[in-house]
Amino acid sequence: MGWVAASAGNHALGVAFAAAALGGPIRVTLFVPTTAPRTKLEKLRTFPVEVRQVGNTYDDAHGAAQAFAKRTGVMLADSVEDMLLAAGHGRGLRVGEARDHHERGAVGP
Repeated sequence: MGWVAASAGNHALGVAFAAAALGGPIRVTLFVPTTAPRTKLEKLRTFPVEVRQVGNTYDDAHGAAQAFAKRTGVMLADSVEDMLLAAGHGRGLRVGEARDHHERGAVGP
């Protein structure tokens, strides 16, 4: 079982966190551009994932991730094309908004 994803940082961190939380034999390969922030790369390397830096742009990393998925048969966790992941991103925004609302001392929805 395996996953592959492309990201400039945030999506890759989410995939890495999910894989670590699930545990087990999940092999995760993350393609990031060479321009990804160093702090994101350092954080990614704290998870049990393989990080591959390719190209200068997200599109370069995404193309490499797609080719890897096709070649190896692992699941592509695509942050743009996968509707369930996109829906999850929206949910994460709502959770963040609720947290911010609460931190300001507001009560109610």
